[in-house]
Amino acid sequence: MHAPSARQSALARYGVGWRIYDGVEDHFIIGHSGGMDGVNTLLKLVPAAGIAVAILTNTNGNRDLEEQVVADILSVLLPTYAEKHAREIEQQEQEQTDKSEADFKPDAHLLGQWNGHVHTYEGDIPLTLWFKESGDVHAPLGTQLKTLVNKARFKEQFFEGIMMGNIHTSDASRYLHHLCLDLKQRDEMLTGAIIVIPIRERTPGKRLGMALSYWVELRKDH
Repeated sequence: MHAPSARQSALARYGVGWRIYDGVEDHFIIGHSGGMDGVNTLLKLVPAAGIAVAILTNTNGNRDLEEQVVADILSVLLPTYAEKHAREIEQQEQEQTDKSEADFKPDAHLLGQWNGHVHTYEGDIPLTLWFKESGDVHAPLGTQLKTLVNKARFKEQFFEGIMMGNIHTSDASRYLHHLCLDLKQRDEMLTGAIIVIPIRERTPGKRLGMALSYWVELRKDH
């Protein structure tokens, strides 16, 4: 269960049910996290040192707090951990810097307007994507206000991004949601899915909906 089967990042791999941290010299660290609305948990084990750190929090935000508490504890218990952790933080900060510098710049073939529809079982909804030279992507959906596509990414003819909007089908309307675009450029067309992702609500015990996908076809406007 502790044998790595996939790499998740530069600093961590995954076994069967356990996350494996490439880390401290002479110390094999494994862990797993969990959570639900209002609760987050994190468990990290250092078998060779006989150390187990369990963190329970009454929050469902990001995991920075839990990771920092674990890091503080292990830095005290393991002399070699503090130095390794400092290097990890430096590497993560560099990765974030590299990522922030890689602003989205649309491919020349993407520039301009792409018009078409989102096809749902309750009818078609007009959708336009307008790729601007600045890197902004505007997206009016139906009669809704024009919005920006955030986290835009175009690689190997695939375009991804997140936008605000409402599909308004009976199932999608049960939950507050945002929309994820997953489209492939095929000559003069962008086709793929727009995915309804429920927005996590802070109400304890409130059940979250499932992601729903709808087919999208857009054609470039000349």
